[in-house]
Amino acid sequence: MDLRGVSFIDTYNGIAVGGQLPNPADPIGVIVKTIDGGINWTPMYSPSTCYLGIYFVNENIGWVTGIWGKILKTTDGGITWIGQASGTTSSLTAVNFLDENNGFISTAGSQILKTTNSGNVWMIQPSGIGRPLLGIHFANSNNGIAVGEIGAIAITSVGGINWSIKSNGFTKSLKSVSFTDENIGTAVGGDYAYDGQIFRTTNGGLNWYSQLSGVA
Repeated sequence: MDLRGVSFIDTYNGIAVGGQLPNPADPIGVIVKTIDGGINWTPMYSPSTCYLGIYFVNENIGWVTGIWGKILKTTDGGITWIGQASGTTSSLTAVNFLDENNGFISTAGSQILKTTNSGNVWMIQPSGIGRPLLGIHFANSNNGIAVGEIGAIAITSVGGINWSIKSNGFTKSLKSVSFTDENIGTAVGGDYAYDGQIFRTTNGGLNWYSQLSGVA
């Protein structure tokens, strides 16, 4: 069983999600939780969907996203989960929230989903990049970036209403991205012979430079 995403809200409490796809029509999912910093993990929920992304804004409220456009939300730290309508059947690859209300999801269909009401309604926004997106991160309500296959990079400075396509010269998959503020961020990825690639930006994704990962 592959674990594909993890979110910690403090030193000790974290939840991981994942699953496997023995048959696309019959996927298997898993959600596990730790309360001791990862020393021990306890299965919390065994969904029938493989989940790919997870994000918690505090110890109680969080979301997981998965294949077939599946979204689950918890308000009790993962004890119970409630489904939310995404409006798409694309795989939802990663999720990022700024607070309890405002969040974003990247999709394998090259779309961005946005909510301003805690996921009660998700709005579909085209990225214009035309490739599956695998990671997303917003530094604030305006500035965000999504990354994906074949070196895909899209940035927004208007809360996802419009996206600009950027390039770092990398043609392999970028699988995750994280920003510390609206300017400084890191994207990671790789495929086969190009494993362990790390790229850094200091100007909000306009330009990128490679960093050595030490991973072959």
